[in-house]
Amino acid sequence: MIVIRALVAAVVLAGAAPVRADEPPQGIHAFVAAYPEHLLRVEGGYLWWRDGTRMPLAALGLGRDGRPVRPQGKPAADPLVAATEAISAVDYEPIYLKIYGNCRAGDMADRLATVRWNRASPDGPVELKAARANGVAAALQRVSDALDREAGGEAAFHRATGGTFNCRAIAGTDRLSLHGFGIAIDVAPTEEGYWQTADTDRKGRPIRRNHMPAEVVAAFEREGFVWGGRWNRFDTFHFEYRPEYRIATGGPLPARLTRESFTGFFGGRVRRPVVERMSYAPRPKGAAVCHRWVRQPGPNFGRCLSAPVRRDRR
Repeated sequence: MIVIRALVAAVVLAGAAPVRADEPPQGIHAFVAAYPEHLLRVEGGYLWWRDGTRMPLAALGLGRDGRPVRPQGKPAADPLVAATEAISAVDYEPIYLKIYGNCRAGDMADRLATVRWNRASPDGPVELKAARANGVAAALQRVSDALDREAGGEAAFHRATGGTFNCRAIAGTDRLSLHGFGIAIDVAPTEEGYWQTADTDRKGRPIRRNHMPAEVVAAFEREGFVWGGRWNRFDTFHFEYRPEYRIATGGPLPARLTRESFTGFFGGRVRRPVVERMSYAPRPKGAAVCHRWVRQPGPNFGRCLSAPVRRDRR
């Protein structure tokens, strides 16, 4: 409740329409509440920015009323799930390109700050780059310091990282990864923690195995990050700065951010309404699966290093 009261005060001071503490802003309005330094209001079919520019809601996959253009089916019965679906239906890429910058268009050095990750390590901290805007780098530093305080020099579970800033596309799409904005981090990556490289069950569904300690997840979520372990297409070592989710749900997050059948922009641009970006993708018997792939930033990121393994599922 304290979080929501503070949010309400911030929104009022920012000049946006006030919201009730028991009715957190939903959809595109949650973005306005989450980024008050940049966004002002939603009005007349536009998203209004503090620098005086306006962005058509149509560019975000929304109608003039701020609701998704593509039908999403019946609203979820669980209000928390419904709130996250309203967020996932917004095409965030145009918003983030304006806030954080386009790494494909030029140097991002001035837009990034250094995070000294795991300062309590006997081997010394690892320096990572994260976005300055919205205090993302500062929030990430607080996450690391909180984990250091909780586990001290024994915090081996969060020493290894797959990096933060990396100007690359989301696998299988032409959309910029959130790593390209400097607002995502991979912590202690494992092959079985990612839905595309995890083992599968008899029906070809990825088997979810999570090794991320609950205290690590809690430390990130307190600072506005979303954990990829909550996704149906799980990525259990991935965290990304998305405070609009926490705002829309009034604080708590559901076990799954959307239903398996939800169709939205989350994880890739929707090409047609029947595409299910958040659902499991069953692999047929004998399908090729890569189990060793390049995780380091660079032109070879994601390239398979091993001969694809064909597994018979009995």
